[in-house]
Amino acid sequence: MKLSSLKTTLIGAAALAGALFTGAANASSTTFDLTGDATSFETFETTNFTATLVFDDAVSDDDGSFQSSYEFSSLTFTIGANVFSFGADITNFVTIGDIFGENFISIDAFNATDVLTIAGDNIGGSGSDFTGTDLANITSISSLNTFGILTTATDSFDLTNIRAAAVSAVPEPATWLMMIFGFSLTGVALQRRRRAITAA
Repeated sequence: MKLSSLKTTLIGAAALAGALFTGAANASSTTFDLTGDATSFETFETTNFTATLVFDDAVSDDDGSFQSSYEFSSLTFTIGANVFSFGADITNFVTIGDIFGENFISIDAFNATDVLTIAGDNIGGSGSDFTGTDLANITSISSLNTFGILTTATDSFDLTNIRAAAVSAVPEPATWLMMIFGFSLTGVALQRRRRAITAA
C-alpha cells in the first residue's frame, strides 16, 4: 500500500474512532445499588430489599449550586419475589443538596401503579457522605438519616436501614468497539511497516 493510501486510511479510522468515542460518551451512565429493609403495612413482615438505580449522565442536571436534580434512566426495586420497575420520566428524579455542609438526598419515582419516595439527610449526624451536588462526587450513602415508603397496588412498605453505593463504571459497548478497532488498526499499521522495512 502506498504511503498516501495508508495516510488516508488512518485519517478515516481516526474520524470513525472519534465518532465512536462521542457515541460512547453520550451513552455513559452512573449506577447505584441500594439495600435496606422493607416492612409491609399489610402483614407487618420485614424483608430485605435491593434496588438498582441507573443514571444517564447525558441528561443529568448539575447546576453547581446548593441543589441539583438528576433524571434517571431506570430504577429496579426488588422485595422478595416482587419486582417494581420505574423508567425514564420527567417525574422520576433524584435531588441532591449541600447547604453549608449539610447534605440531603431524595429519590422520587412513579409508574402506572407504584410510588416510591426515599429521603435522607445528615443534619445532626456525625459526618457527611458526600460534598457538593455533583452526582460524580457521591460514592455512598450510609450515615444519612434515611427513610422511605413504597406504595404499590396491593401493599405499602416502610423502608429503613437504607444504604447505597456507587457501582464501578463498566465500559459501554461503543467503548469496547472503539478499543478493539484501535488495537486492530495499530496492528495493521505495524504489520505494514514491517513489510515495508523487509522490502527495503
